[in-house]
Amino acid sequence: MKTDKKLSASAAARAGGKKKKRAAGSKSHHAHGKRRVQERRRDHSAVWTGIYYGFLLLIVVGVLATSMYAINYLHGAMAAYEASQIKYVVEEAAAPIMARDYATMARYEDQSIFTYETVDQYVAYMHNLLDNKELTYSESRTGDEHFKKYTVMADGLRIGEFYIRHMTEDTYGNWLWRPAGMHFDVLQQQSYVIDAPTNSTVYVNGQPLDRQWITKSDIPEFEVVIDLPMGVTVPTRCVYRFDRYFGVDSVRVVDDKGRDNPITQEGNHYVAAANYDDDTMSAEFDERVIEVSRKLSCYMSNDTSLYYACKDLIDDSPAEHKLYNFDISWIMNHRSYDFIDIEVGHYLKHTDYCFSVEIRYDFKVIYYTVDPEYYPTAYRLYFFKDGDAWRVYDFEMI
Repeated sequence: MKTDKKLSASAAARAGGKKKKRAAGSKSHHAHGKRRVQERRRDHSAVWTGIYYGFLLLIVVGVLATSMYAINYLHGAMAAYEASQIKYVVEEAAAPIMARDYATMARYEDQSIFTYETVDQYVAYMHNLLDNKELTYSESRTGDEHFKKYTVMADGLRIGEFYIRHMTEDTYGNWLWRPAGMHFDVLQQQSYVIDAPTNSTVYVNGQPLDRQWITKSDIPEFEVVIDLPMGVTVPTRCVYRFDRYFGVDSVRVVDDKGRDNPITQEGNHYVAAANYDDDTMSAEFDERVIEVSRKLSCYMSNDTSLYYACKDLIDDSPAEHKLYNFDISWIMNHRSYDFIDIEVGHYLKHTDYCFSVEIRYDFKVIYYTVDPEYYPTAYRLYFFKDGDAWRVYDFEMI
């Protein structure tokens, strides 16, 4: 019996243990389910939290981006507005003038000026004109909203103007202006005249003067009152007239043999004398010219014969006919004669067979009963080659 009670107690204990186990297992299963629900709730909450914060982040990023864009746009608009201010363009347009950058200012002058004159001359001219003067500028009315003009003054006197023009608009709608040039009224042309032999070259400031500036041509070097034979011509002159802005520093005239023509100047008028062939012909012909001239004067004073005088003249020439018709009785009887202050010059070679020459002297006639008389005499003689000799074809009193 005791054994059965023990068994029965043992079985009850085991049964109780099983009930406890079943009860414990039921509780455990219930807790596990609860945990799963909680985990699902936590997961769901986490998803929504992520979505919330993500959306919130997008909003913040959007706000920041919009703010940055707005700030950048505003900054750009303000910078563009500042940059479009007309005062900066005016300062840019006026900069070469106010800085006295005359080389840059020269680009806005009529460029034909620099065909015969240089930018360096322009710069020197402007330095001399403006360096000691105060330069200012002020806006002038134009009546055109797209175009503005500014008057430039030196010590209060107008010297020119510069311009700006509305060209386009920027992306913000601001008007954009650009410099549109300048103009000055300070240059004044001066006229110059050069009278020079036709066969010479004229140099102005070291540059040859083009013959397009000749205003008169074929001006005889001297007046001729005789009929020259065929092929013999008188040297001629021409007149150049031209304008310059910056003055003329030098004028040089050079003949066809490379010799400088002597120049005289009166104001802006230059006269270049002809070069005569004294240096090449004087030594050869001076004595011959003096000999012939003395015979002519002596015949005219009845101090030599017609035959002797005609030996130096070409037969049947105008010179010979003049001697035939000359009145030799106009000088009274006299004791003697002399030639004073003889000058020979102005040799001109007309052709290989003809040249002319001038001679001047005082023909002194010594009378018996009265004081001596001095007769100023001047001839231009035309010599022709006659065989191997040079004889007079014609002559004229000058």
